[in-house]
Amino acid sequence: MQTQNQNQGVISQQIPETSNAKKKFTLPKLQFRQFGDDLKDWLPFCSQFEHIDKDNDIAPEKKFQYLVKTTVVGSRAREVVKSFSPTGENYAKAADSLKACFGIEDLLVEVYVRELLKLIISVQSNQKLAPTFLYDKLESYLRALETFGVTTDKCASILHPMVESCFDEEFLKAWKRSSTSSSANGSKERLANLMLFLKDKVEGEERISMAMSGFGLTKGEDVKMPWKKKYNLETQRGKIPIASMLLVTHPCYTYLGSTRNKETKMHILRRQACQF
Repeated sequence: MQTQNQNQGVISQQIPETSNAKKKFTLPKLQFRQFGDDLKDWLPFCSQFEHIDKDNDIAPEKKFQYLVKTTVVGSRAREVVKSFSPTGENYAKAADSLKACFGIEDLLVEVYVRELLKLIISVQSNQKLAPTFLYDKLESYLRALETFGVTTDKCASILHPMVESCFDEEFLKAWKRSSTSSSANGSKERLANLMLFLKDKVEGEERISMAMSGFGLTKGEDVKMPWKKKYNLETQRGKIPIASMLLVTHPCYTYLGSTRNKETKMHILRRQACQF
């Protein structure tokens, strides 16, 4: 459709908006995550396989084959699924059996609580952990626990001291000096403020890293000034005057060196009042 502007005489083309426009790009193929014996992989495995499980257009026989393919060869999960005959009737039984072995909520909660304890042990053993690493791990563990009902509303008094123990002494001192630490009333608010304080620290380090990388520098590296010469002590060692050199060049000491009589030397020193 074309319209003409009467004032300027410009012809413009209007393209009608269509809600059912065809996509002109191809989405990448999704590769399903295989589940083995690691309980930490259960949540991402369930979230992916849920699309197949709830798809009514897929026959139960094919769902069973997909369930076999998404388990690791030689793992306990594969053995549990293959213990059933590959029929459509046995698909629901195999899926329920797999959930009964690996989908126990109490067991999964213990897994993520133990992961928090591993972080605490690493800090207590003086292992240096980056703030970005700590933030990502803590966020993922807290989100996983929240999925199983261990929310900050109910268990903040337990989670807060555990999360606080994941940091070193320097970080805790900075946290205690901050206003957000003293203004918190309950364990839930203290835990939320602690994670926000850690997030601000991570973002600050990322900004510093971007600023340094923008100039081709890294942390701890100085800017090289071409007009400033680096002072080398080794090359200048012979040129630096020392006390013995000053004493030898003193005129009084030069005269005394040629005098061998001790009494004469003492007499000259008292008379000239040479100061060294």
